[in-house]
Amino acid sequence: MSCPHARAALALSLVAIFLANPLTLSSAEARTVDPRELEARRDFAEARYEDALHIFAQLFSEVGDPIYLRNLARCYQKLKRPTEAIASFEDYLVKGNLAPGEREEIRSYIAEMRALQTAQRGRADAPNALPKPTGSTAVETSRAAKPVSQPVAALPPPRGPVTDSAPTDAGSRRLLRSTALAAGAAGVVLLGVGVGYGMAAHSAQSEVEYQYDPARDADGSHYERLQWIAYAAGGVALATGVGLLIASLRGPGSSERSESHALVGPRGFAWETTF
Repeated sequence: MSCPHARAALALSLVAIFLANPLTLSSAEARTVDPRELEARRDFAEARYEDALHIFAQLFSEVGDPIYLRNLARCYQKLKRPTEAIASFEDYLVKGNLAPGEREEIRSYIAEMRALQTAQRGRADAPNALPKPTGSTAVETSRAAKPVSQPVAALPPPRGPVTDSAPTDAGSRRLLRSTALAAGAAGVVLLGVGVGYGMAAHSAQSEVEYQYDPARDADGSHYERLQWIAYAAGGVALATGVGLLIASLRGPGSSERSESHALVGPRGFAWETTF
């Protein structure tokens, strides 16, 4: 009599297991992803960070899921807006359900944004700080000239015979031209390296958006930093080459000077040459 009861109990147990598994799968698959979230992920992967930012902000205001704080912070990070990125990352550290190892990753993002914040403040203060020495030096020079008993005699004559105190021979100009071409070539190579790192960073970001991988996400950020370093170095080298080339083309009696300045920013680089 005990054998039939044991078989019946085993059969009931198997039926209960088969009934429980579909319920578990249906509850796990019950959550549907909002189409707007898919659109925001696609915008982020295609570098439309402003569009993704607006969608993630709307979803967070409606749903309140802390994961959207991370997404908002990543958008601010890509837009080079460190203040908002730091605030969103710190909120996510407090409210989010972080995976193992994710906390250190978020802290590295915060450190990166703090460094960018400091660099942006330095660039904002630089245009206001640079003209001051020139202006103060000019004022001090004019004040020092007034007590002189014969200011006209002390000043150099406005016009006079043209003399070449340090004539530039053909060999010097050829050396300048060769150096300019070498610097320009190095600049082009560095710019090409920057483009390569940029493509690698974009590829890593696309992979992370469709399947999150902390290692690939960190690689994407690393490639992006290397991209801007290569752009900056290439811009400086190319600008130096242009300046040297212009200097080599100047005549030996020319009193004009050319200056080249590399301009590097979060959206790219440029250079200007003044004559």
